Amino acid sequence: MVYSYGHRNAEGLAWDGAGRLWATEFGEHAYDELNLIRPGHNYGWPMVEGRSHEFTDPKAGWHTEQAGPSGIAIRSTGHQTVAWVAALTGERLYRVRLNGPNVTGRTALLRNSLGRIRTVAIAPSGRLWVVTSNTDGRATLHPHDDKIIAVWFS
Repeated sequence: MVYSYGHRNAEGLAWDGAGRLWATEFGEHAYDELNLIRPGHNYGWPMVEGRSHEFTDPKAGWHTEQAGPSGIAIRSTGHQTVAWVAALTGERLYRVRLNGPNVTGRTALLRNSLGRIRTVAIAPSGRLWVVTSNTDGRATLHPHDDKIIAVWFS
């Protein structure tokens, strides 16, 4: 059984509190994506990157130099749901606010402070664990690379 198709390079998968599956995806040259994955939907690859009128559109997108989205973690607290998206190429962490199946805002955090961010996970304490990926031959090495860093954002 094929769940969905038309994906180029899905890097991260996470379920939200309502049981919706979200995926981060590398584009080729134009746009990286955050997709809400729905059974039977076609997300357009290799025909399109980003939005189109023929395929299922991403819920958020970035130019490839701003993201390179990899790992994703989703946390719901009260009436707020946030997808935390690690960005390799963009060397940042995105806080993407979700309202049901929609993106209502996004903020870039940790810009150019840790290097390439590979993934993010939610710790039992509620903090975020951010993992860097600078020693893979694609970034400038710094002393003590790579790291797992505990951070807290509201």
